[in-house]
Amino acid sequence: MSAKSVRTILRKIEPIAFVPLHFRFSYHSLPFNCLLNSCSSLSDLKRVHALILTNGSHRNLLLSTKLVALASALASTMGYARKLFDRMNDRDVFLWNTLIRGYADLGPCQEAIALYRTMHQTGLLPDNYTFPFVVRSCAVLSALTEGKEVHCNIIKNGFDSDVFVQSSLISLYAQSGETSKSEIVLVKWL
Repeated sequence: MSAKSVRTILRKIEPIAFVPLHFRFSYHSLPFNCLLNSCSSLSDLKRVHALILTNGSHRNLLLSTKLVALASALASTMGYARKLFDRMNDRDVFLWNTLIRGYADLGPCQEAIALYRTMHQTGLLPDNYTFPFVVRSCAVLSALTEGKEVHCNIIKNGFDSDVFVQSSLISLYAQSGETSKSEIVLVKWL
């Protein structure tokens, strides 16, 4: 994103200051959503993030979650995404899942497992999107004990019939040499 294009964008979003407050914090009405969609590098994202901060829209949870997701996708490490996450006061399951997925994809995978535990400690329940990334991280680390603990939580929370969760469990047990457990999950799946 060149300086000229940033100035053009700034001129276009200048009227945001005059939009009523209840519209300003609606995810779909924000021009920042379009700006975020146009980011193709981490430096682009940081520029848009600066605009979001100066406008006060960083308090919008959905917009902030999109920032974290893009930081995970555009950067080679999770450093910037983690800084964004750590500075957020409000966190929902979707935001936690976004960061856990980033660590499962980029590493270190043990951080995905640590975030999953922290999420539990804060009282948020994981969902069917959380578990495949945590189980995959356990498989990558050959952390069978942790994987079995996660499997227990999967059953406890009622996600043992989810196709993506089951697929990740089959991979975990197969990669760990626990083919009998892998077969049990597969039989339940069928």
